[in-house]
Amino acid sequence: MAALHHLVLPHRLLSGHGPPPVLRFSRRPRPLLHLLPCAAAAATRASAAATAVTAPSDAALQDFRRWLSSQGAETGSVAPAVVPEGLGLVAARDLPRGEVVAEVPKKLWLDADAVAASDLGRVCGSGGDLRPWVSVSLLILREAARGGDSLWAPYLAILPRQTDSTIFWSEEELLEIQGTQLLSTTMGVKEYVQSEFDNVEAEIINANKDLFPGTITFDDFLWAFGVLRSRVFPELRGDKLALIPFADLINHNGDITSKESCWEIKGKG
Repeated sequence: MAALHHLVLPHRLLSGHGPPPVLRFSRRPRPLLHLLPCAAAAATRASAAATAVTAPSDAALQDFRRWLSSQGAETGSVAPAVVPEGLGLVAARDLPRGEVVAEVPKKLWLDADAVAASDLGRVCGSGGDLRPWVSVSLLILREAARGGDSLWAPYLAILPRQTDSTIFWSEEELLEIQGTQLLSTTMGVKEYVQSEFDNVEAEIINANKDLFPGTITFDDFLWAFGVLRSRVFPELRGDKLALIPFADLINHNGDITSKESCWEIKGKG
């Protein structure tokens, strides 16, 4: 079986009109992140550790596939599986360019529409102009807190608790990139996420204990941020930000060296 790395979303589906999202195969890879040798070595170790710790069970993957089918998703000749890059999609056969390999209904997307339709809608609407990633992060945390009552429970159950992103590295691991721009960027990102968390913790989380009965920590919020940063399509960011179950399992391969983007939004016809 071959790992599936590159898919394309048609433009007309971003508006929420028309048929369910159709993912199309593309051969153009994502750009690679070039690190200093010491940082690359640390990243490799962190990636291997993250994969080993967070790989979901076979039972969880089977539940996820049953859930997709019950919700009207079409997965064709691809299936979720643990690959060297982590949890990804694996093709049972070679897929020619342009072949439709999966369809994911809009109702399964975690996006602004899902926030508005949930019990978080009134809260996020009255809490000021929240950035899309903040409101979707809150939705992820809210649905995770609901456990088996959440529509997305089988999907949330397979999400990794961390990725190989440097924002999840330990202090010891960060010492290996001391003095690099990567460390400066990492700390800047964490400070930014911390500031957003401080705002929503006071105005939304603590003020709405009926929605967030348990404790939501900065680490929880950082996890939701990391999920979005590592799993959304580049063209589905900003105001169009959407986390799409199943489609988010597509990983790029470290053997690919092209710097071209693998994601495109195309209309039909």
